[in-house]
Amino acid sequence: MSSTKTFFAQTRWRLYWGRSASGLFALLLAYVAIPMPVRAGEFEYQQCVQHYCTSYGKSENECVNLCLPDLNGPNKTMPLTPVPTLYGAIAVETSTLASGYAKDQPSLADAERQALAMCRGAGGSNAGCKIVVSGHNFCAALSTGQTGNGGENRWGYAWSDDGWVSRRDATAACRNDGGANCKVAITFCTG
Repeated sequence: MSSTKTFFAQTRWRLYWGRSASGLFALLLAYVAIPMPVRAGEFEYQQCVQHYCTSYGKSENECVNLCLPDLNGPNKTMPLTPVPTLYGAIAVETSTLASGYAKDQPSLADAERQALAMCRGAGGSNAGCKIVVSGHNFCAALSTGQTGNGGENRWGYAWSDDGWVSRRDATAACRNDGGANCKVAITFCTG
């Protein structure tokens, strides 16, 4: 008999005969210690999708459907619902720090087009507004500032699966570029 089964048998005997609170506590601890099936997380999902998309040249939606059975884990009775693929982008003009963004768009082209249009609408020029970060199902941030003497514009961007991390890293990137008083200008999460 395994040690877990022995523990359960002894604990049940104590609960039945002794009705002790410590026996109930021990049974609860044993239940919590039993490993439960774990489903794959976001990192595994991204790896699977990248594998199928790059190795087999499939579209992203096809990759998601190919990955779902692998990501259900040992308990295949509860299917995972597919994560919608939503795109976002940030555009900035470095000379004026005019910026724009798009989130939750159905395609990368739509997200980039909307971010560029917003940047131009904020005072950026057609030639000056450039996409600095784009992707799908991620969090992105843009932080802007100027050099310490109020001179040149400085900026930094970052992306992550966590909004707080992307804001922190964008501000650090702005400071590393020589910016003083860097502040988050744009932050969002898609998907």
